[in-house]
Amino acid sequence: MNDNDKTLQYYIDNAKEYAQQTVDVDMSNVMEKFIRRIPDKGNILDLGCGSGRDSKTFIEMGYKVTAIDGSMDLCKLASEYTGLSVRCLMFQDLDYDNAFEGIWACSSLHHLPRNQLKETLPKVIKALKPGGILYTCFKYGESDYDDEKERHFTCATEQSVNHLLEVVRDDIEKLEMTVWITGDNFNGRDLRWVNVIMSKKVK
Repeated sequence: MNDNDKTLQYYIDNAKEYAQQTVDVDMSNVMEKFIRRIPDKGNILDLGCGSGRDSKTFIEMGYKVTAIDGSMDLCKLASEYTGLSVRCLMFQDLDYDNAFEGIWACSSLHHLPRNQLKETLPKVIKALKPGGILYTCFKYGESDYDDEKERHFTCATEQSVNHLLEVVRDDIEKLEMTVWITGDNFNGRDLRWVNVIMSKKVK
C-alpha cells in the first residue's frame, strides 16, 4: 500500500470521527481572501470537502457549489450535512474543463506525494475558467512526512511553494499569486500553514 492509499484509508476508516472533529473549525480568516475574488453566485469546486463544512458556508453565501472527496464515507456525511450530491472522486481523476470561478482545496492537495501533485495540478487548473481562482495550502516545513496515522503530508515554505507550483507556471498569473503564513485553526495546534491563492491566465 503506497502513501496515497494509506492516507485515503485513514479517511475511510475514520470518516465520522474526522467529520465531527472538523465540522465546526472556523476558516473565515482564510476564506475571506478567496471569496472576495469570486463573483456573486459563482461556481465553486470544494476539492476534498471532508465534512462539507466549507461547502455549506459557500452555499449559505449564495454560491453554486460542487463538492468532491476521495472517501465515499465522507461523501455520504457531507451530502447529509450540505444537501449536495457529493461526488466520490480522487483528485488525480479530476475531469472538469473550464467549469469553475473558484476552486477551494483546503487541507487536501497537500496529501498528494510530489509526483502525484505535479500530475494533478494541471487538471486542477484546467477545471478553472480563465481568470478563475485557486486556493490551496501546505503544512509549513522543509521535509515531507507521514504522520502517526500514516497520512502523507507534502510540505512547503514561502520559497519552496513556488517550486511545487512550477508545473502550472505557464497557466497562472504571477502577479495574482499571493502566499502567506497562518497558524492552525484546528484546536490551536502548534502548526503553521503556507497558503496560496493564484488565478488562471486569461489567454
